Amino acid sequence: MTSIELALGAAAVKGATGPATNALSRWGRRKYDKFIATYTNALATYITAAVDHCSCVKNILYRDQLAKTDEKYVNVRFRSGTGETEDMNLLSALLHNRRVLVRGRGGAGKTMFTKWTTLRISETLLNHQRIPIYIELRELRFDKDLEFFEDYAFRAVSNRRTKPNFQQFKAGLEAGLFVFILDAADEISKDHRHQALKIIDAFAKHYPEVGILLTSRDFTEIGGMTSFEHFETQPLSREQALTILEKLDYREDIKGTLLDNIKAGNYDKHAFFLENPLLVTILLLTFDQSREIPVKRSAFFKRAFETLYERHDASKEGALARDHHAGLPMDEFEDVFSLFCYGTYINSMYNFTQEELVANFRAAIQQLDLDESPTDIAKDAEESVCLIVKEGHEFVFVHRAFQEYFTAVYIKNYKANDIGDIIEEALINGQGENTLEFLFELDQFSLEKRYVLPKLKAINSKFRKLDFGKIEDQISGLALLFSRFKIFEKTGAFASLRPSSRIDNTFLFAISNIYPQTNTLRIFFGGEHAHDPFKELPLEKIRKSRSSRREKNLSDIELLDVSFSPTSSDWVTETDLPKRLELLVQDLFALEEALDAKYSEKVSKVRKRFSGFGRG
Repeated sequence: MTSIELALGAAAVKGATGPATNALSRWGRRKYDKFIATYTNALATYITAAVDHCSCVKNILYRDQLAKTDEKYVNVRFRSGTGETEDMNLLSALLHNRRVLVRGRGGAGKTMFTKWTTLRISETLLNHQRIPIYIELRELRFDKDLEFFEDYAFRAVSNRRTKPNFQQFKAGLEAGLFVFILDAADEISKDHRHQALKIIDAFAKHYPEVGILLTSRDFTEIGGMTSFEHFETQPLSREQALTILEKLDYREDIKGTLLDNIKAGNYDKHAFFLENPLLVTILLLTFDQSREIPVKRSAFFKRAFETLYERHDASKEGALARDHHAGLPMDEFEDVFSLFCYGTYINSMYNFTQEELVANFRAAIQQLDLDESPTDIAKDAEESVCLIVKEGHEFVFVHRAFQEYFTAVYIKNYKANDIGDIIEEALINGQGENTLEFLFELDQFSLEKRYVLPKLKAINSKFRKLDFGKIEDQISGLALLFSRFKIFEKTGAFASLRPSSRIDNTFLFAISNIYPQTNTLRIFFGGEHAHDPFKELPLEKIRKSRSSRREKNLSDIELLDVSFSPTSSDWVTETDLPKRLELLVQDLFALEEALDAKYSEKVSKVRKRFSGFGRG
């Protein structure tokens, strides 16, 4: 008897509690038995596959073998508006029908957490009667007829041989028989990301008995997931970082020396490289090569690449370096791989079929006019250098941080006059997070002088036309940034926000990792109420204003759709939005002035240095 049969069958046991027991009571024995007969085999097959997938993990150390998730997992800590919490608390929240959004940077352990969560839920089915549905969102494919997330979920768990019934599946959702674990919303194709988040949010509202875990890196739209409690991953503690190092399968002498180095008091000096599991792993590799730790992150990843390109088998002392199929020198392979990363990054490609992998390497070597086999280079990327790994039937980056680093390398080496457009594609279409920071270290001049400063001047020129002492200009300034926002009519709580196309709001948000003062969302999301920014808005006046209109979302919940227009003055004046806007604009002006002075001064210094040359 499978765990599904045991869990669903346990509903009839006297004194049993849980969603299956509730479903039995609500549906009656006949309907409940029909559900079990239909779904037992389909769900058992699905869960077996999901558990197999979640039980193992690959990374840059374990290139020839799968490591056990439970052996390598280190408990993740999270922070929300109410303080810090632990992974076991979030697991408990999911089993009590809560919706949890975990946000964090690349390498923070989000995927490991989703796999760990799936394993814990599956092994305790008998206790809570909830069935885990694990979905990697990069696999999400949108058909014209896919309007609701339950349609996709039904396809994901269905087994054709059992001929499952969609209405029965919906009944299971309504009864709370499932917990959904949705990994990496940021890896959904950018063309479908907005639609995907919309249907996931609607799904969460429509099925209040279903627990949902959603993970993602930060991007503009993810803040609008109002059905979810928001949590952020926290950096590893010193003890957690040491535990991860101790668990890695690596030469004990190298590992021991690094552990001694950190324990001797060098933790604070290199805290960045120990803040998440990926960086800890890379740190070990780079330390093996040089016995020192780079100061800059870009140097850190460069050294990691050099180590991977030339390294022996890390677990065996004295093992020989692997052959390279294409035989390219390291610098030429870096040229090809950085172009491959840039091209795939701006097209939001994070996973590939075999054919897509080879095709994109072919495009790179053709641009570089190299006479090499794209198949051999793809093999090198996977087998020799281990920057690409195979997961199931597809290939993915060993971690997206490498794709972002090499995208920045490509931009650094790009010398044509359209460098601004090249940066724009990466930061806007690629949702550049780490890419921007890598580029800031690798080529700050090109980033600031040829891209940030011209864009900032164009935006500020529009704000300079406004008189912020006049309410009509204050509203015009808000409308430059945001075309409209939506709030729930009953409570006034935030539902969604639509940036305006009149200025490059996305640019300002994209560069806010380097220049926090450009984050336009702080107009609404600043202050104490990070996830209830409209708490103080005059809701009754907004209801009566001609700048708002009523509508319903997919779950039939009433919303107010509010725009910034001349008729907004009757409620905007009662908020601090104009003051927040003015402070933002002052910061944008100050940043432009600082960059202007910085690069004008550089030119002046060069002129002065060579003033003795010329015709006299």
